[in-house]
Amino acid sequence: MPTPPAFSTLDLPLLTGPELYDSIMIDIEPALLTENLERTKREATTASPEEREELAARFHAAYAEYDQRSEEFMHRWMQEFHTYKRTAMQSLEQELSGEDEIQLQSITSQMSSTLSI
Repeated sequence: MPTPPAFSTLDLPLLTGPELYDSIMIDIEPALLTENLERTKREATTASPEEREELAARFHAAYAEYDQRSEEFMHRWMQEFHTYKRTAMQSLEQELSGEDEIQLQSITSQMSSTLSI
């Protein structure tokens, strides 16, 4: 049976929701990582109104970028998952059709030897 192709996202261990969130958010806005959220909230409550407005705009942009990247990630993952599934199914079909061919040849051979008697 052929070995299914290796896929970058399928090689990753299954991630929890927070791990997946952090893996995408880390390159966008580290202040919004799950481990930093409490500190970020505290800092926002003590910030001036102008600073809070700047933070809100920055975080809004970060979440917009996060939404785009997470959608792209899920799209790529689903494509790779379906490709992997298709490859596995084709491999199984080839294996099964090969066994059918062997059985058919065996039956044909048996019939030929029975008819020649």
